[in-house]
Amino acid sequence: MRCVTRAFAGTMVLAALMAGCAAPGPARQSSGRSATAPAPIGELVGSRPTMPLPDVAALASHEKPIDGSSAAGAYRVLKPFDAQCAAAAQCAVANALWYESGIVGSQAENGEASKGSACVRKKAMAYRAADERNKASALALELFYLLAEAEANRDFIARGQTQVDAVLKQIDDLQSHGIRVEKGGAEFRRQQLELLDRQSELQLNLAQANSHLRQLLGSCFEETTPIWPDADWKVAVDPIDTNSAVCEGLYRRADLNLIRMLIQSLDADSLEGVRSTLAVITGMVGVPKAALCRLHTDSDDEIDARRRQLNDLLTRQELAAAEEIRQAVVTIEIRLQQVAVAKQKVDHFRDQLRIQRLSRERPGSTVTALDVAAADMKLLDAQRDLVHQVVAVRIAQVKLKESQGLLVFECCGCR
Repeated sequence: MRCVTRAFAGTMVLAALMAGCAAPGPARQSSGRSATAPAPIGELVGSRPTMPLPDVAALASHEKPIDGSSAAGAYRVLKPFDAQCAAAAQCAVANALWYESGIVGSQAENGEASKGSACVRKKAMAYRAADERNKASALALELFYLLAEAEANRDFIARGQTQVDAVLKQIDDLQSHGIRVEKGGAEFRRQQLELLDRQSELQLNLAQANSHLRQLLGSCFEETTPIWPDADWKVAVDPIDTNSAVCEGLYRRADLNLIRMLIQSLDADSLEGVRSTLAVITGMVGVPKAALCRLHTDSDDEIDARRRQLNDLLTRQELAAAEEIRQAVVTIEIRLQQVAVAKQKVDHFRDQLRIQRLSRERPGSTVTALDVAAADMKLLDAQRDLVHQVVAVRIAQVKLKESQGLLVFECCGCR
């Protein structure tokens, strides 16, 4: 009765809101508009108005230089393997599944559930927990490398600000002595503002990356001390055997092994456990629930039908996993090519800077200090891009191991 009353009240509210949207008016307009037609909203203008600039007068208190130097104070040094394994161990969903599997085991011992079904459910929870730990490790490593890039950018921004500030000071000194500087001054002032914008965005990125990473690491990082990602910046170009990578992934992945376990365990005693597991693994294996609909039979035919169903599901998931691994390998190869291009840019701009410096030292040279500083800024941007591309390689390597299900195995030593 209460549900009926609430539904009736909700209907009345909806009807009242709909009635309120209809503007009152005469029964019939000269244009033929009915009484229930809404009146036009907004003023009609004959041409496009001009969009005004934002009013930012209230932000005067924020118009102050942002410190671009390296942050002072204590850091908590974190290595990538520690981040990977701490995130796996602290994964809340996986730990909840592990706890639940213990309850299922107790139910079987107490006679509250059949041993076959309980065993299937317990193993399924273990596989699902492993899958969740693998994903948590991948996310933690991705945040780790993004944090490493942000810390590297802090140094690049600080160097750029030092360079730009020194050039602008030279320009101001020259102009104070009546020497007009026409070349490059405006560009360096633009770069000064751009560096300030980058610095403020960097501060936000650092705060967010530290916060998210601490959440993944759980009790291992309860303190608010900033994390220092002790990343390895050396790029090794080791060829990847795609077929071997696919085979290892198909062997290791927890979601595939869960389905294999269900196939191997399927019998009359475990049937109910298989049914309940199929109802919850759809989100894990990424298939629609309609593909795992319950078969309404209680005979041996259901066991055969379930086995066919699971074999079909395993085949489709193995194909999808293999394609995911192949794509991850391709991504690594492309990222390595981008690193090679970024390195060539660094070498090019380093040579240009050397040439500019040598040219400036020659008698009668037209190369100015601003030209040298501009070349130095181009080299700085190229170095920053190189770091970005190396981080992209690291993340692509993490994605490959995630797609193979290897990250959690590396932590437990189950290689």
